[in-house]
Amino acid sequence: MQNFAYQPDTADAGTGMQEGDDFVCPNCGCEIRLVHHGDPAKMGAIEPFVCCCGTMMEKERRG
Repeated sequence: MQNFAYQPDTADAGTGMQEGDDFVCPNCGCEIRLVHHGDPAKMGAIEPFVCCCGTMMEKERRG
């Protein structure tokens, strides 16, 4: 299993995730979209998504 340090985006340093963000697995290409972000006050720690293949998913860069 790969181990990556998660670095949230500076645009939303509190969570690093926003509704509508897409996350892609660099290993198998699996993709998920964050439809609704939960209440950050109720989350102990925000961590990146892990694909079912075991690889850390990366936030898709739009541009």
